[in-house]
Amino acid sequence: RAGDLLVNWILATTILAQARRLEDLIANLMFATRLESGTVDLRRQWTSLEEVVGAALRRAPLEQHDVAVQVAPALPMIDADPVLLEQALYNLLDNVVRHTPPATHVVVRAWQQDDGLVVEVADDGPGIPAADREALFRRFVRGKSSAGMGLGLAICDGIVRAHGGRAWVESGTPRGAAFRFRLPLPPAQQSPVWLLGEVH
Repeated sequence: RAGDLLVNWILATTILAQARRLEDLIANLMFATRLESGTVDLRRQWTSLEEVVGAALRRAPLEQHDVAVQVAPALPMIDADPVLLEQALYNLLDNVVRHTPPATHVVVRAWQQDDGLVVEVADDGPGIPAADREALFRRFVRGKSSAGMGLGLAICDGIVRAHGGRAWVESGTPRGAAFRFRLPLPPAQQSPVWLLGEVH
C-alpha cells in the first residue's frame, strides 16, 4: 500500500541519515585523535591566506548571516597545508552558524601581527561566558544549544597546533565572541602589516 511504502521510505531515509552522521562522527573523532597524537602529515606548500579565507567562506552555510571580510593587503605567503587551514577556518564559521541567530553580523579578518598571521571570526551574537571559553577547544565540549558532538573546535585547534600556532576565543566588541588563531611566520617574513583592507 502507498501508506506503507511512504512509512518504509521515511524509515529508510532516517536510518541512512543517522548512518552518515555516525560515519562523519567516527571520521572526525579519528582525525581529532591523530591531530592530538601528532600523526597527521601536513602537505605544506606556500599558501595565500587570502585564498584560504575565500575557500572557507564559499563552503560555509552563511546565507542567513550578514558577513563582512577584512584581509590586510600584501600578507606574506605562509608555509602550510592549505586544505587543513581551510578546514580550521571552516569549522570556526560553522560554529558561528550553529550558535548565533540568523542576521547575526559576522566579520572575518586576517592580518599580520609581529611574527605571525592572525585570523579572526567575530560575531555580535549572544557571546560566551568567560568561565566557558578555555574549555571550548577540547573534544566533546559543546555549547548549551549545540546539536553537534563537540569536535569542530577541537579539530580547528589541532590543525592550528600542528602548524605551530594556537587558537583561542575572546569577547567580541562591543558584544558577541571573537574566535582567533595565530600562525607563526619564519624570521625572513616577519615584516608587520597593520592596515586592514576590505576584500570585495
